[in-house]
Amino acid sequence: MKVVFVDIVRKLKFGWDGFWFDLKSFLLNASRYHYRDLMMIGAGFLPAKYVQLWKFGCMLLYRSLGYYQLAMAIAKTGFGILDGAGLLDILASSLVSFFMLAVQFKVFMHEHYREGMRKIQNFFDGHYGNSGDYDFDVRMRQKANGITKRTFLAMLLLIYCDQLLIWIPNSAQARMFGIPERFSVLGFQMSRILQGMYLCSLVSFWGSRYFCCSSMTLPLLLDVQTELAIVAHGFEMLRANALNSCESHEMRWKYLEYMLKTTVKQHLRVLRHVDLMLPVVNNVYATVYYSNMGMVALAVFLAIRSGMTFMSFCLIITAVGFMIECYSWCFLIGLIQETMLQISSLTAQLAYLPQHSAEHHSQYVQWRTSLMIIQLNASQIDWFQCGHLFYISTESFGELCMIVYRFATFLLKFA
Repeated sequence: MKVVFVDIVRKLKFGWDGFWFDLKSFLLNASRYHYRDLMMIGAGFLPAKYVQLWKFGCMLLYRSLGYYQLAMAIAKTGFGILDGAGLLDILASSLVSFFMLAVQFKVFMHEHYREGMRKIQNFFDGHYGNSGDYDFDVRMRQKANGITKRTFLAMLLLIYCDQLLIWIPNSAQARMFGIPERFSVLGFQMSRILQGMYLCSLVSFWGSRYFCCSSMTLPLLLDVQTELAIVAHGFEMLRANALNSCESHEMRWKYLEYMLKTTVKQHLRVLRHVDLMLPVVNNVYATVYYSNMGMVALAVFLAIRSGMTFMSFCLIITAVGFMIECYSWCFLIGLIQETMLQISSLTAQLAYLPQHSAEHHSQYVQWRTSLMIIQLNASQIDWFQCGHLFYISTESFGELCMIVYRFATFLLKFA
């Protein structure tokens, strides 16, 4: 008996070591798309277009379970209003219903723009731009890849930690995530089955769907900032090499014209893809902004009204996650604007770098004209808007925080 027990322990330890090794290898070596694929699977999307029939069937059942949860949340809100439930119970179930409906709209946006964004992603994955400093380019792209991986990992941890937390039975769980009381007539066992189906994948499915738009757009914004930083470094390299050049005027002008043509071509190529991204960013961020505004205010109100409970803690964590998502958009767009201003400043300095000579007058005029056009384009930094209403920036995030505070205060005062 002792030998059998030792053999079982040894096998369990061997299996755990293998699992831990595979997990560490995945976390260290996986690309950012592996993390995004995990999130898309959690959201009910298959990463490949053509899959085996059994995988498609499992995903169909998983999606059906998610839509059952949506129907149950709406039913709980409707029956709560009809049965005259308490205000906190109605608001709690309304928050869940509103969250799911907002997520469905985000999924619609994701499906609508997915193919176009994939083409833009293919461009940035091609790494066409270079600044003339290979080490700098590799370092910047590795940094962007690392930030994206950590962001996806943080999203996944938030989702599955919340999923584990709502499985813990507590008094506030029935208020937000319980099935309607009318279903108790079906019997105790049936009610438990319905409740289990409602909670089993609630956060993993709807949380992954909630972040589907950000998982599509935020990496592209980071890629835009990275490529623009490479362009800015290319202008810096052009200035440094031109100042240190000891060659003749003829050779210097040939070198400057070649490097300027290459760098400008890269800059314009990035700007063309930014133009393609504008409608996506403007419309998707408007969805994120206005849905988070209502949900965060309502979550804060419920957390304060519920007192120091376990569910209040979960609500605060979720609200903080929603606000961090909005801030990430504003922060990345702010970085893009700073990089564009850096390019504008560098081109202004480069315009007066070569000395004028009668022999190269036409080249000098063309040089200054090209750089002035680039400077004007780079100074137009207000690209991204929230539904064509206002420009996205960290200042607009501060205004969002104030609106959420006023909304929550209003609810606390009058509700």
